[in-house]
Amino acid sequence: MLLETVEFSSPLGSLKAAIHADRVHALGFADHWPRLAALLRARFGDVAFKQTPGHAPIISSINDYFAGDLAALDAVPVRLTGTPFQQKVWAALQRIPAGKTLSYGALARKIDAPGAARGVGSACNANVIWLAVPCHRVVGADGGLTGYAGGIERKHWLLAHERAQHERGRVVAPLPADRALRAPGSRRASDQRST
Repeated sequence: MLLETVEFSSPLGSLKAAIHADRVHALGFADHWPRLAALLRARFGDVAFKQTPGHAPIISSINDYFAGDLAALDAVPVRLTGTPFQQKVWAALQRIPAGKTLSYGALARKIDAPGAARGVGSACNANVIWLAVPCHRVVGADGGLTGYAGGIERKHWLLAHERAQHERGRVVAPLPADRALRAPGSRRASDQRST
């Protein structure tokens, strides 16, 4: 299978997408691309990647999300490939409203698999379409931020961005590169330790 790849910038660093037949097969931060590529190869076997400058509508939808239009991710056409349980989890992730979170256990109950919180966590970890299949909206039982393959700082930023849009209608402008992982309205953990 030949997947076209496109790389573009975001407030959280470069994003990379793998696209075939105008559907996103993978989307993640470029610094985590080797892991996503390995997951794609595990699913599809012989996968080749070809960089392309196209796919403007997909990039535009993702940029609109970062500019404050939280519903823009709904326009990203995705192709989910996994086990039936993974597919169930990923479909449930897409139903978590932007600005809201669910615990792994609550998500397991929503898909009629109570007691499968670890399985939900594993399915989230196997997700290769970040943002559009929003595994960043799943938190620990105590509400703590746990287990985001893109990094906890990015998860914190994404959730703060969505809450700001959802609750206050505030648009979060792209951040300078040296502050890219700072959540809207907060300080980095390293900044907090110095005070």
